[in-house]
Amino acid sequence: MAQKHRLRAQRFGSGGLIRPALGAARCIIVALALLFGGCSGDDGGESQTAGPEYERTQAAIESGVRAFRAQASSGSLAGAFEAAAAAMRAADGVVGVSYSQDDDGAHHFVAELEGGILFTMPVRQVAERPDLSAAASPIGARAFASLGKSALPAGKKALFIDLHGFKTNCAQLRTLSEKVGYSAQHIKTAGVDQFKNLDAYSLLYISSHGDYITHKGVDYTAVLTSDMRNPKDDVKYIKSGEFADIQIILSRGVYDVVHENPFVPDNSAYAVTDKFFEKNSNAFAADSLVYVDTCHSTHAASMFMPPPLFRALYGKGVKTYLGWHTSVHNDAATNAANYIFTHLLGEIPSGMIGVAAKKPPIRPYGLTAVLTALEQVKGWNVDKIGCCKAELRIMDMNLGTLDTLLVPNVDSLYVLVDPTDKTQLMDVHGDFGHKPGELLLCESFADRKPTRCSTLNVTEWSDEKVTANLGSDCSKCSGYVVARVDGRVSNGYPLTEWAIDFVLSSAAPATDVGPDVKLEPTVKFRGDIVDERSTPEIKPQKELGEMRVGIGLDSSAKYTFSGTFVGSDGCTYTYEKDKNTGTVKVSAGGTDNFSGTVEILPRDQLAHFKIAFGKKAVATVSGPQGCPPVKEVQVSVSVLFDASVSQYGSFGPIDTTAPGFTIKGTPKAPTCPPDANTPR
Repeated sequence: MAQKHRLRAQRFGSGGLIRPALGAARCIIVALALLFGGCSGDDGGESQTAGPEYERTQAAIESGVRAFRAQASSGSLAGAFEAAAAAMRAADGVVGVSYSQDDDGAHHFVAELEGGILFTMPVRQVAERPDLSAAASPIGARAFASLGKSALPAGKKALFIDLHGFKTNCAQLRTLSEKVGYSAQHIKTAGVDQFKNLDAYSLLYISSHGDYITHKGVDYTAVLTSDMRNPKDDVKYIKSGEFADIQIILSRGVYDVVHENPFVPDNSAYAVTDKFFEKNSNAFAADSLVYVDTCHSTHAASMFMPPPLFRALYGKGVKTYLGWHTSVHNDAATNAANYIFTHLLGEIPSGMIGVAAKKPPIRPYGLTAVLTALEQVKGWNVDKIGCCKAELRIMDMNLGTLDTLLVPNVDSLYVLVDPTDKTQLMDVHGDFGHKPGELLLCESFADRKPTRCSTLNVTEWSDEKVTANLGSDCSKCSGYVVARVDGRVSNGYPLTEWAIDFVLSSAAPATDVGPDVKLEPTVKFRGDIVDERSTPEIKPQKELGEMRVGIGLDSSAKYTFSGTFVGSDGCTYTYEKDKNTGTVKVSAGGTDNFSGTVEILPRDQLAHFKIAFGKKAVATVSGPQGCPPVKEVQVSVSVLFDASVSQYGSFGPIDTTAPGFTIKGTPKAPTCPPDANTPR
């Protein structure tokens, strides 16, 4: 198969997670870099299961980043690095932690992890601390004004460009991006004019040939267009100065405006350079993602210099940029691009080259998780097919502060029931971006389309957790929970409702004052038991499907107290049913109370129930002189018992005993049950 060749027959590329220094900017530049040594991966399209080393590595890195972020938000960078060092020293799989300083004064925090993996956090400091409010200090302001966790592109337009002969499934990626809320376009033959005004797109993917050239001591990145050289355009570019200014070159090299004859054609095509992008683009929307999938698109003069095209786009506000650092093979580039976009968007359509659909399906992930899996598990950050071992590199000025998302995602939820306050709060966990959106509860979520939805009452929105108040009456609280931010929708996550009718009966001893107790609770509870993938290439973990919740506020217990008993005082206590029958709603404390919890352990196919009930019974008393005419007896019930449950939440019939009680239960089919096709 052909390389994605240089302009004279080859594609441009780049590799590893590196953030370059951008000179003496009036700011402090912080970057995180993962330099993976000796990583293995699969050349084919099948997923591999990450081993314990991968899990320990990720856990160690996440602990360091969390500690750094928490401390850096207070403004103390020295304290942030100390916190990160302490956290990583305490993590498994960390060989050592050290500091270093290179020749140009940049300081580095370096953690050596098992397997030869280095985790680096380089910091370049200048004498003056940045003014975070100053527009003239964009790097400092953007890097430190908000140390959140994740961000969505501010714009909703996407563009996929691929020249003829390249294999990335751009048509399917366009369709997928439209399904999740982007206005998307796919250009198959992009001429020079199609590379103008690309700032209109917050998600930009370019698949073409490319090169890195030096002309008269200046470095350039060039991207091939589909326009073939012709006299008319030659004359136009001579007059406009675009040839002389090296905005446009030919696939065979720089056009010599002094000695070339525009009327002597050759079989070359036009290519646009970083200067063309700079001249023909305005400011990109915040948190845009640009992926230039060509040879040499992240080639730079040195590790301390930014690639020319990234430098130009960074000046237009682009902070997250991917590409290859040298010549990359078409097949290797296709595998990586298809993997990255399907996992960012949260779906693998059939027919994607190099990327097979997973069972259970995937949900969306953030860029950090996707690139980590691409590198540590798949090994696709390095071209193993072509000649040059090209590396896919990310230039990310957000790294360590914000993770890039293309859509929000939901990974779990939990319903908190407070019988005292009469509240039911649902905590939804995932990645949502720092801009608030909507939380929907939908009856259907077929083909990524939320339908028949109600908008939930959101009480708190953060980038990792959204809390919604389900209200005291949750009679219709089941369905698919969907986060929607600026029209872009997450995966649909099932909020499952279970309902079980019980009969709990207990006979009091004949010598006691009674009564016999019969409880008939209707227990409703909500939550999820979906076993999650903590990262894209790990098998779903059943222990992450466990759930412990309180019974819902719309649960209730019908009670009946009955029987006639002779007490030790010689009095006869009779419990008349018409005086001792009623219903208690969920509440806590006081003489009338009903509450409970349910813990579901799908890995063990078992559920633990705990039911607590309290109510005063009224007895009519007769007997010797001195017996009171009426007596109130506080009845308190606390019952613990187990029930069988399937992996996906269907309960079996309940026929068991607990101390003093016989228990029979009739489960109903769960509403909106999780199943094998729940994305995770």
